[in-house]
Amino acid sequence: MKTARTIQNSFTLIFQQPRLSSTAITVLWAAAVALTPAMQKGSETAGNLHITLNVIMFCFSCGKYLLDGR
Repeated sequence: MKTARTIQNSFTLIFQQPRLSSTAITVLWAAAVALTPAMQKGSETAGNLHITLNVIMFCFSCGKYLLDGR
């Protein structure tokens, strides 16, 4: 339970800091875009990582509302 509480506190800290949250989304977005050339060459790993990064970005975008209970 202590680990779950630590993770929740970390996410709460991130989502309560708009600049940090925006920076994290920007970094994930840049990483996802950087995978485009590898995906064009047919790399399945790059495609899977690209999808994973987009899901994480979606969770970051919705995280504040999920943690606040809205």
